[in-house]
Amino acid sequence: MPRIGTAVAVIFGQLAMSMLVDHFGWLGNEVIPISGTRMAAVICLGAALYFIYSSNKATE
Repeated sequence: MPRIGTAVAVIFGQLAMSMLVDHFGWLGNEVIPISGTRMAAVICLGAALYFIYSSNKATE
């Protein structure tokens, strides 16, 4: 995976975990339900990670 792919994977993981923390109110945070906009952001990052990984795999 190229460096940019690793960065996207880290950001994707952080975003997903922050959504869980917000949704369930873990660590004393205010509960913020998962919205369509937030899910769209996770899906877009997941798609970007997939395309970066598949384009790197095709060039090897």
